[in-house]
Amino acid sequence: MHRAIGSLQPNRKKYHQQTHSGVGFLARLCTAFLLMVTLCIKTYAQSAPQAASSDLPPGDGKAVVQRACTTCHTTGTISRKRATAPEWSATVDEMVNRGAELSDEEIVTVSRYLAASFPATSNPNTTTTPALP
Repeated sequence: MHRAIGSLQPNRKKYHQQTHSGVGFLARLCTAFLLMVTLCIKTYAQSAPQAASSDLPPGDGKAVVQRACTTCHTTGTISRKRATAPEWSATVDEMVNRGAELSDEEIVTVSRYLAASFPATSNPNTTTTPALP
């Protein structure tokens, strides 16, 4: 074998080992990162609805809202929305169609609770000028 070719063989093995060990390290690093992100998301998802339960005012229906609505929404999301009674009823119906687990009686209770607790507000961009006498 030619001397120059023979001297390349050990370098090839060394390069091959470095390449594969780098890939293994990168795979382990990515796995650790994904595990950490998954645990953070799971921890937040479990604690977020409970931590924000003070956003909901007391009333008939609060417990049902906490049980059925906070599986997908935070209470802050719910409490920021303002709507009329028919709008809340339509929203609750839509959520039931998307998988919220509510009985027919609970649908009425939740709709009434949300309409009473988070009523529609007047639009500040529309003003009326009082009529002059």
